[in-house]
Amino acid sequence: GNSLLTSTNQKNYSATGVLSETNSSVQYNADFLPNVSTAFKSNGDQIITKTYYSNDYNSSVSAAIQLLKTKHAIAVPIATEKWLKKAVTNEEFLVEASINEFIVLPNNDVKIGKVYALENKEPIAKFIIQDWNGNTLVRNIGYFKVQQEFAYNSDGNQVRTTTNAGEISSRIFDYNKRFVTASISNATPADVAYTSFESDNMGGWSFAAFNP
Repeated sequence: GNSLLTSTNQKNYSATGVLSETNSSVQYNADFLPNVSTAFKSNGDQIITKTYYSNDYNSSVSAAIQLLKTKHAIAVPIATEKWLKKAVTNEEFLVEASINEFIVLPNNDVKIGKVYALENKEPIAKFIIQDWNGNTLVRNIGYFKVQQEFAYNSDGNQVRTTTNAGEISSRIFDYNKRFVTASISNATPADVAYTSFESDNMGGWSFAAFNP
């Protein structure tokens, strides 16, 4: 059998006694992965964090999710949402959320291509944002915006990161394509080059071998 944590109780003490107390519970999906955690606030409100994995989605959502399932990569989080449930009205509001959009590389690796996050000035009522749907990755593009986008080379190494502010950072790999030998800001991999006499690749340079 499996021994799984189902609840916790945290007490914070001051010099005069108990200052605050937080109770929380954890639920698990059919794969024994934690998918719902609930923290109970002193006023009765609940903070509910939900995590969704590859098996929670329909395989038709993307080739990457289908491949994650095929490779039994079921413990990889795809989306995380934090909800506020009011004690008095039972209304639910989405407070935070993030989504990882995976892509399939030419070498058949599955990597994160984009990271989305919830962007809004205030929590969004459930009747507006609607509940999570396993038939779609980003259910409301008006509220979920791309925060980071990643590019990879033919070896599956992450060589470029672009933020939602347009900032670009790049990396050059060498030493049997395993280690980062240069990190560059504000330039794409095509704009930079680096190598040394110790490395075994040209690092973006183009030159002919010298034979004395």
